[in-house]
Amino acid sequence: MQALLLALAFVLEIVAFIAFSAFGYVFPLPEWAHLALFAVLFVALVSFWGVYMAPKAPKKLDLIPYYIAKAIIYTVSAVTIFFTRGAAPCSTFMLLALLDEALLFRHNLS
Repeated sequence: MQALLLALAFVLEIVAFIAFSAFGYVFPLPEWAHLALFAVLFVALVSFWGVYMAPKAPKKLDLIPYYIAKAIIYTVSAVTIFFTRGAAPCSTFMLLALLDEALLFRHNLS
């Protein structure tokens, strides 16, 4: 069960990285600006995740800051999905993310 939850978490994180990075597409900008903002946000998020949130991060965040950061990242991702893809994909992403996080948290407590 844990392997399935971790696999789903990985897929959701990949979706979140891409959606978070695509946040600029919510705004009417020239295509070059969308691409530049995507690249900057992607590099910043991957760097932040690698240093503070990855399982073997050198400066891993404590529990509450970790979930606050994750909530911000997933919320920005959900907003991007909503404005670029619609309500159904956004709802699916949010439901899967909340369910997976709750089950992983519960599993880690036991």
